[in-house]
Amino acid sequence: KTTFFVISDHGTQDISFKEYLSNRSKAPHTNYGIFIAKGEGIKHDYDIKEASIVDITPTLLYLFDQPIATDFDGRPLVEIFDERFIRNKNIKRIETYEDE
Repeated sequence: KTTFFVISDHGTQDISFKEYLSNRSKAPHTNYGIFIAKGEGIKHDYDIKEASIVDITPTLLYLFDQPIATDFDGRPLVEIFDERFIRNKNIKRIETYEDE
């Protein structure tokens, strides 16, 4: 009953270390990150089309049934969850988590 998220803010290109050393102008990373989710309620073999690093916090809050602030830049990635999980969860909202 554990859910895992593996996240990075950037990924790697498909080049060998030898290629990188021979041509250092070719950066070994990309701007595209990695996001892997596995666990109860997570769809199996689902490919996320549009996601950003700012979507991680809203997604974790949604997973734990906590409110998502309307001033967040990101959104919960509800499409990664299977139907029974989504049906039992409503997206709770609050104005902000900031102190005045």
